[in-house]
Amino acid sequence: MDRITPDQLEKIIAEVERLSKQNEDLDRQDVEEILQTLNLSPDLLDEAINQVNRREALKREKNVIYGYCWGLFLSCLLL
Repeated sequence: MDRITPDQLEKIIAEVERLSKQNEDLDRQDVEEILQTLNLSPDLLDEAINQVNRREALKREKNVIYGYCWGLFLSCLLL
């Protein structure tokens, strides 16, 4: 099975982000259409979905960390 290159992944992520602004929930068929639009092999579908999910999880984790740090900073100001 082929692997997704970093360049292909960036294109997939950009397209997912563009589409997710229009529709919050992307399903397997949406990702398959993205691969077709980018002329990528349908064999990359599972890996593309995994990579998109990882990227979204990292974004959420980053937001939680920023929120925690901001809260810690504010609590130090109040002491």
